[in-house]
Amino acid sequence: MGMVSILDTHGRFVMFDAACERATGYSAAEVIGRDARETVIPPDEAEGFAVFIEQLIDEPSPRPQVGHWLTRDGERLMIAWSNRPIRDDDGTVSGTLAVGIDLTERDRASAELRKLHTELRRRLDEQASLRRVATLVAGEAGAELVFDAAAAEVARVAGADASSIVRYEGNGTTTVVGRFGGSESEFPVGSGIPVDPSTAIGKVFATGEPA
Repeated sequence: MGMVSILDTHGRFVMFDAACERATGYSAAEVIGRDARETVIPPDEAEGFAVFIEQLIDEPSPRPQVGHWLTRDGERLMIAWSNRPIRDDDGTVSGTLAVGIDLTERDRASAELRKLHTELRRRLDEQASLRRVATLVAGEAGAELVFDAAAAEVARVAGADASSIVRYEGNGTTTVVGRFGGSESEFPVGSGIPVDPSTAIGKVFATGEPA
């Protein structure tokens, strides 16, 4: 069921129905007579609300709108509104009748679906990268080619401009065995890098975790 409220030309609530109460946690008694910006309108949308109120007087016509309301607990609700001007007997606009539908859960579901799709694409990209490297290994490609290809795939999946693969030598140093992108003079294949505890290489060595 839709939420129904009435606002006067100053943005103050004149009516706040039971559906509005359930959605926001505010009682009608708490909001009637108060500016909506004092209760349900988020501070970052207050300016847009002021423009809406001005247009209500200057251009009184039905207008759909999607915006946010805040609940008593500070939760943001996304609501689609159908707004119609209310006129006195002489035709003067005295307020607006707003009928809204809460889209919050649908919006959350859409966001979650987008997140799942992104994760699926990432996993598929990872699998494709692994297959490409595995194909090189199966074809008995040289180690340097395999490591360079692996570095390229890691950079592609991670969205990085450059990547390197290093081998821990067990004596406090590493050797670069594969690389992709970046400056050729920066850690070329075969160069050594100290295992400094303050660097990502050092942290990975110490913890076995990403860094």
